[in-house]
Amino acid sequence: MISRLLSKKEPERVSVIGLVDEIAETKTGNLIVTLEDPTGKIKLIINKAKKDLFLNAKDLVVDEVIGVF
Repeated sequence: MISRLLSKKEPERVSVIGLVDEIAETKTGNLIVTLEDPTGKIKLIINKAKKDLFLNAKDLVVDEVIGVF
């Protein structure tokens, strides 16, 4: 649940499933994907240097359900 991620004090690896709420591009060409679930929203930054991940993220559409591991 996203609300539980936002309350974590220490960095750690997590997995989340959510609905793509918004997709934006930064000035430097990276992607910002906003995920939401019934408990909240979180923004993910997809770095263009990670080519495979970036190309997959470019195919995302709003209202698509995705899992991030």
